[in-house]
Amino acid sequence: MERYNINIEELIRKEALGILTEQETRALEFEKKNYSEAEFDGLVIVVLQRMEDMSPGDSLKDWQPDYEDIIRRGNVEAEIRRKTKKKRRIYLFSGMVAAILLFLHRSKKPRYQKSAC
Repeated sequence: MERYNINIEELIRKEALGILTEQETRALEFEKKNYSEAEFDGLVIVVLQRMEDMSPGDSLKDWQPDYEDIIRRGNVEAEIRRKTKKKRRIYLFSGMVAAILLFLHRSKKPRYQKSAC
């Protein structure tokens, strides 16, 4: 029975890693029927604990962020925002000037027109 459990545990491990084939998936589903839900959950817990023990540990232990690159990217993005804001102000000002000129031009039209008679 112990050898049989190892096979089931291997199938559970492969399922957790996402490398389970279609045939193995069917075999695992079939084997699930032989266990109660609590027993099967216990097997899953055991497999996950073993997988955790096998992991190399903290792979980010010695990692250091690249502060210079982070600052450079932040400065580039800030410059893009400044330029965009400046363009928006220029377009808004140009539109306001155009609207004022159009309004002034329309208000200077004579109130009456000379007739050709």
